[in-house]
Amino acid sequence: MLSASRRGEMCVLRWTDVDLSRGKIVVGPAGDQYADRVEEITTKAELQKRLRLDAYTVELLTMCHEYCKHQCERLGVVLACDACLFPSEPDFCAALKPNPSTQRYRRLAKRNGLRSTRLHSIRHYSATELLGAGVDLRAVHGWLGHTQALTTLKFYTAWLERTDNAAADVLANSIPRLDFAARRPRHAWEILTAALRADIEAGKYPVGSDLPLARELAVKHSVSVGTVSRATAELKALGLIEAEQYRRAKVIRQFKPPVVVNAAG
Repeated sequence: MLSASRRGEMCVLRWTDVDLSRGKIVVGPAGDQYADRVEEITTKAELQKRLRLDAYTVELLTMCHEYCKHQCERLGVVLACDACLFPSEPDFCAALKPNPSTQRYRRLAKRNGLRSTRLHSIRHYSATELLGAGVDLRAVHGWLGHTQALTTLKFYTAWLERTDNAAADVLANSIPRLDFAARRPRHAWEILTAALRADIEAGKYPVGSDLPLARELAVKHSVSVGTVSRATAELKALGLIEAEQYRRAKVIRQFKPPVVVNAAG
């Protein structure tokens, strides 16, 4: 995923292709599977890719290399300098066959509930992530190992719908937005909702108690019964009361804002 390489290229990748001290990796030949062996062949572009590795990937590869050495020690052998990163033998001396790598990935993806179970989809993911992040097309096509940028554009333009969505988000986020949570109540039902909520939080109507009848609240707050019904529905939506037709509303929870503690405690 991090190198956007083809399946065959990764199957024959060796530790001599990885420079952990400089954070570099060279991806050259690819592996072609025959009956009982993997033969190294030139890639489609017949080029070598020299890629930079980020610090986290270097750390993971360093841990992997140590694990490989310890495993070889348990087997009574020494890890070869040109050992494979993805082997088919426990001493890392033979490259992994491309077809079994696809099958292993499919089983792994199914166990972890991934949406895609195709190993090749990882290459598509890498390309779209790079293009979607605004990386230059020439850099992406070199990362993928394509001979021409037109090839990259041809295969991955259809995958970049989210880039259009991002453009819409940029415009939408530039427009000032109202803070509805901080807006003061203006309508009668909003004012009544705020008043009843304040009474519940203050303990005037404790948990388990009933709210006054709708007509009583209407008279008390000089509003209509419909306004009371709207306010009651809002309190129910907030989870503060439970209300059913022909029954008095009952307080089931007292909402209190969380206490903010500063750094000094």
